Amino acid sequence: MGKSSNRRLKNIAKDLALLASKSESEFLRKWDNLVSMWLSEVERRGTLLRKGKPSEPVFGILEKAIQLLSLCGPEVEAIVGQQTREVIKHHSSKVVARELDSRLYQMINRNQYVKQ
Repeated sequence: MGKSSNRRLKNIAKDLALLASKSESEFLRKWDNLVSMWLSEVERRGTLLRKGKPSEPVFGILEKAIQLLSLCGPEVEAIVGQQTREVIKHHSSKVVARELDSRLYQMINRNQYVKQ
């Protein structure tokens, strides 16, 4: 990421952390919008992958979300961290499997339940 992207991400994290400390319901509404945008971006990247024009990795969205969570701090991490990671990871896996080979999704889920 470039300097401006990092600065933008830090400003977003600061605003989200402040909002979480003031109004959790307003924070959750804003966070849900972010997650929805991320899931749409996962879909877009999956479509590009199928067309043979991958621009950025599908799982790059998960990395971006994890980075934002870490910048927001432990309070935000406690509220939405685990759920956000699970939703984006699951959706990314589903999109990659749908676009490449559906057996991948079955293997991922089967291994996940075996390990637990």
